[in-house]
Amino acid sequence: MLTAKHSSKLPLLLFSLYMVICLTGLYVISLFTYLDLINNGYIDEKAITFDVHNEENIEFIFELENTIILQHHPSYMQKRVWVLGNIKLPPINVENVGISHSHEQIILGKNYNGAKPPKSKVFGYFNTPNSEELNSSLWILKNTNRIDWEQGNRFSIHSPNPVTRKNLETMLRSYSGINVIEETTLSNLNTVSTYIIYATILLFTWFIMVMELIYLFKQKALMSILYLSGIRPKIIATYLLKQRVLGYALLSAFLFLIGMLLNRMEMFSLWDNKWLTHFAYLIFSLLSLLTISTLLSVYRYTTFRGGKKG
Repeated sequence: MLTAKHSSKLPLLLFSLYMVICLTGLYVISLFTYLDLINNGYIDEKAITFDVHNEENIEFIFELENTIILQHHPSYMQKRVWVLGNIKLPPINVENVGISHSHEQIILGKNYNGAKPPKSKVFGYFNTPNSEELNSSLWILKNTNRIDWEQGNRFSIHSPNPVTRKNLETMLRSYSGINVIEETTLSNLNTVSTYIIYATILLFTWFIMVMELIYLFKQKALMSILYLSGIRPKIIATYLLKQRVLGYALLSAFLFLIGMLLNRMEMFSLWDNKWLTHFAYLIFSLLSLLTISTLLSVYRYTTFRGGKKG
């Protein structure tokens, strides 16, 4: 019977380090994107900003899920804000949690020096020291779907769900009185950091693949001997997969669960869970490549070579 005694722990330790680097790197990329979002007033290059020129009926925007809608005048620092669904707001020092039906809740920037709307109640203050835009803004949290056109005809709509953004873009094209504004606000720091992190992940992925291919090459004599001894290729492949890939899969699943737990914590949660989705894609792709490489190696050094089995 095949056993896995005396297997080296070094590959598992290297793979653990690789997975931690990938998880951390992807999180940092999303963190920089989230910081850009905050520093630009919670509007970035993925938000859809448009002007409504003839006040068409655009109430359909309130049917969107997990979306934040900002209505404002380009030259004013007051914004009317609708939060639809489960949306992460900018960091806020909360002052009053209670909901008042007779007063509108507002969020203030520490540098805002304009007038407050009548019958308003301060919900909190933006805790965004590096965001000049939010520090100078006032958000009025709306709980009705009525649009007051005197407060501005510019809308910025943002959602962490790419499907929602795509559907909104499709709907807006059918309205002749709407002018979509292209905005690019991604910082140079974000761009350079993203390239560096992706390059690092790619380099480590290449290293892991080379390490596994070397391991399989060193096992070619063992595979041939076992095959000629009468052991079926299926059993040999199962043995090799248990030796390495199974441990990698369990470790990856454990780290993914840790990522999910962190994503649910307010301290670590970001605008979206893109980093966690990319980590899942990376795990699936790498484990698939390792499994395919193992199966092809078994075929190459057993059935493909042929020989008389004992």
